[in-house]
Amino acid sequence: MADKDVAKAREASRRWKRANPEKVRAQKQRWEASNPEKVRAQKRRSRAKNPPTEEQRARAREAGRRWRAKNPLTQEERAAKKERDRQYRERNIETIQARKASYREREGENLAAAQRARYRRDIESWRERRAERYWANPEAARVATRKWAEENPDKARDSARRSRKANPEGARERRRRYRARKRGVAFEAWTTVEILERDGWECQIDDCRCPGGRVIDPSAQPHSLWEGVADHIQPVSKGGEDTAANLQAAHRSCNCAKGTRWQDG
Repeated sequence: MADKDVAKAREASRRWKRANPEKVRAQKQRWEASNPEKVRAQKRRSRAKNPPTEEQRARAREAGRRWRAKNPLTQEERAAKKERDRQYRERNIETIQARKASYREREGENLAAAQRARYRRDIESWRERRAERYWANPEAARVATRKWAEENPDKARDSARRSRKANPEGARERRRRYRARKRGVAFEAWTTVEILERDGWECQIDDCRCPGGRVIDPSAQPHSLWEGVADHIQPVSKGGEDTAANLQAAHRSCNCAKGTRWQDG
């Protein structure tokens, strides 16, 4: 066929397409439906040759959201889409993992900042969901936490330091709970202030050595000799329970002097 005839055929084809846009769209949809692999390959080549800018990505995401809001899927269509997505993930698991890793590496700081902002906006809701996930399967949660700490030792140490600084009483309770579980003794939540107030801020150890007598000064400096602490009457190391009934108010120096002696309550 001569070049002139080819040009005429192409012009005629263009005129027909302009005059029949609906037929053109229907024809294209039929071809795409019958050739999904070719369509995906074509899109991959196009993206590789002309990668979209961040602005184009944002516009595409917004257009997708508007279209989905205007054309909600029926229950059957939603189930079919879920099945297609599952099959796609099974076929392309390595590609998906590489894509996610690349995205996390590229947007790591932005993702972390966005997550911190979401957490600050709704702290209580996050804590409730985290507690629900934990108590739904506590053993699996502990295994996952230990695995993460082994893989990220520096982050784990930083996280533990921040947690202890922000909530020292909670950190002490976790240590007590761990010790009681390891010793196989009963445990209940308590705070030092609760024990001191129950005993009237007076040292209950028999041979109290405070120069000012048994009275405990609430304004004593933390970790000083005469600071008020909670002492186990029967030491946990010797089978005593970590409960309020097995605790008494004491000066820190008196508690250290008593050591692990067993005192009758």
